[in-house]
Amino acid sequence: MTKLPDGRSVPGPTAGEPAMLADWLDFHRGTLAVKCAGLDDAQTRIASVPSSSLTLLGLVQHLAEVERSSAPGVHGTTPGG
Repeated sequence: MTKLPDGRSVPGPTAGEPAMLADWLDFHRGTLAVKCAGLDDAQTRIASVPSSSLTLLGLVQHLAEVERSSAPGVHGTTPGG
């Protein structure tokens, strides 16, 4: 496995599909946590570039909703649960 400078490991390509999906979800959750670490509420609401309305808070909310609605069974979740 490849290690990133922040110490996280990049998931390998050899696991079965459910395990690989769970590993990549954990990796991307961790990536977002790293990006948000140390920011206060106001900072998470600021768009990274003036031409975009995308904020880190919006990205967290979007990814949470996508995960709830389209990844049933991962980490024991159920649709809408």
